[in-house]
Amino acid sequence: MGDNFLKIKSKIVKLTSRINKFLVNRIFHVELIMNESNDVQKEEIEQIQVTYDGDTLRITDPEKAEAFYKKGFYGNLQEDGQLVLSMVETLLNLERQRIFILDDKTGEPQGFQDIVKKFVKKDKNLWTKYLVYKDLRNRGYVVREGFLENTYRIYDRGAKVGEKTSKFLVSIILEGLPLKLTDLEQIVKSSKSMRKNLVLAVIDRQGETTYYKCSSVNL
Repeated sequence: MGDNFLKIKSKIVKLTSRINKFLVNRIFHVELIMNESNDVQKEEIEQIQVTYDGDTLRITDPEKAEAFYKKGFYGNLQEDGQLVLSMVETLLNLERQRIFILDDKTGEPQGFQDIVKKFVKKDKNLWTKYLVYKDLRNRGYVVREGFLENTYRIYDRGAKVGEKTSKFLVSIILEGLPLKLTDLEQIVKSSKSMRKNLVLAVIDRQGETTYYKCSSVNL
C-alpha cells in the first residue's frame, strides 16, 4: 500500500454525506482513494475439503493445509498441522471454488448461499465484512483480520506474513449508520499506536466500497 496501496488520486474531502453529517476534515486529514479493481484470473486447482463443526473451519490434511496457507496466507496454521480459516476466508475460497464443505446429512457439497446463511446467524455484519475482504483480495493484497472489531490488516502486494508487518489498518464503516467523531478519533489513535496507516472502507447501500486514508492533524 502507501504510494503503492491503490492507484491513488487524493484530496482533502468532507465525509458529510457518508459519516453522520460531520465535517470530518476539520479534525482529520482524509484522502479519497480512487482505484480500479484487478480482475481475478480463474485457476484450475484441486478443491480441498474444509470441515465445519458449527464453530471452527478447518483444513485437516497437514500437507494440503500448509500448501493452501502458503498460496495466499489464508487462515492460521496449528501445531498439529491443521489450518483454521475465518468465515470471510472460507466464503472467498468457496466462491472461487477452491474449497468445499460437505453437508452432514446428505454428504453433498453445500452451496455458497447456504453457507452464507449459516455464517450470518453467527455474525450479522458478516456480509459487509466479506464485501470489503473480497474487494481487497481482488486487488491483490494480502488481508488478515485486525485486532479491532470490523478491521483488517493489509500487507503490500507480494509481502510474506511473518516476515513483514502490515502497513495499513482498514476499518469498515456502513454508509448511513452513525459514527461519532469520538469513535473515529479512537480508531485513529489505535491505528497510530499500532504504527499502521488508517483506511476507512465506506460501504454504500449498493454494496460499493470507497476507501479513505485518514490521519489526525494538529490545528
